[in-house]
Amino acid sequence: MGKSVMLAKFREWLEVVGLFSVVLSLVFVGLQMKQSQDIAIASQYQARADHNLEITALVLGDEPYLKRLGALARSDFAQLDPRQTVYTPEVLGELSDVDLGRNFLRCVMRHKQLENLQFQWEMGMLEESSWRALRNVHALNVDTAGWCAFTYDALAPFYRSEMKALVEEIRADIGGE
Repeated sequence: MGKSVMLAKFREWLEVVGLFSVVLSLVFVGLQMKQSQDIAIASQYQARADHNLEITALVLGDEPYLKRLGALARSDFAQLDPRQTVYTPEVLGELSDVDLGRNFLRCVMRHKQLENLQFQWEMGMLEESSWRALRNVHALNVDTAGWCAFTYDALAPFYRSEMKALVEEIRADIGGE
């Protein structure tokens, strides 16, 4: 009888160990699935950013389009207080509509790069030190006085809320607001 009791206890322990093994393996599989999903989402986001950059690069060579875009930007700038932007009427007078259109698209491209970097960092695909260095490089593109800041402000409704919060954080850090 003593041997069968010990054997029964041993079986119970084996069942408990087996149960924990199953639970741990399910947790591991769940973590792997989450990681795979995060990588897939980050890859999709990167592909979309790359696609936007390719389109922008193509449009940078389309002078009639750039001229129309620059003319629209010029009319928007004409409504700004010259004390709040580096693009004063004098500076705008020196730039052609094509140049203004190019500046606009370059700024959009920079903002998309920053948004993509932020997303990659949020997903854990970019190290903290790399993110901080790249964030600081891109901080100049959202300062409140420059062309890219104007471009960002004009397109802010189309950015993710996390990007908007990042821009506010950057502007606070550099004393732009």
